[in-house]
Amino acid sequence: MKFAQVQQSIEEYIKAQWTETQVSYDNVQFNSDLYDQYLRCNILFGEGRKRTITVGCYRQIGMLMLTVFVKPAVGRARLLDLANIAATLVTDVRVGATLPLVAPVVNLKVPDLILDNTERSGWVQANVSSPFYYDWST
Repeated sequence: MKFAQVQQSIEEYIKAQWTETQVSYDNVQFNSDLYDQYLRCNILFGEGRKRTITVGCYRQIGMLMLTVFVKPAVGRARLLDLANIAATLVTDVRVGATLPLVAPVVNLKVPDLILDNTERSGWVQANVSSPFYYDWST
C-alpha cells in the first residue's frame, strides 16, 4: 500500500518546493509561537480499490491538505498570497520519489481553496486541499 513511502515522498516534495515560511508536518514537533506565519502539511489517505480485473493492480486515493496560518496583524492579503503559492505548488503535479526512497508516482489534482477569515487561537487560516492518487501492484 506504500502509505509511509508516499507520505515521505510528498513531504520531501513540499520541503524542497516551499520556501515562503516554516512548515509543520505530521508527527514532527513544531512550536507555532515562534512564527507569525507558517504552513501545515497533512496527508490523508482514502479508499483504495482494484484498478483492473487483473489481480494485484490497485489505486489509492488521498488528500494533501496544506493549511496556511498567519497572525491577523500580518494581514489577510499575505494569507491569500501564501494560499495562492501553495495552490500553484500542487496544481496538476506528478510527485516522484527522491532516491533512495522507492515509492509510486503520486498524481496531484487541481486543489480547492477555502479562506477562513475567522480568528481562532490567534490565527487566521486558508486551507488548500489537493486530491491525489497513485497506482501500485503486488
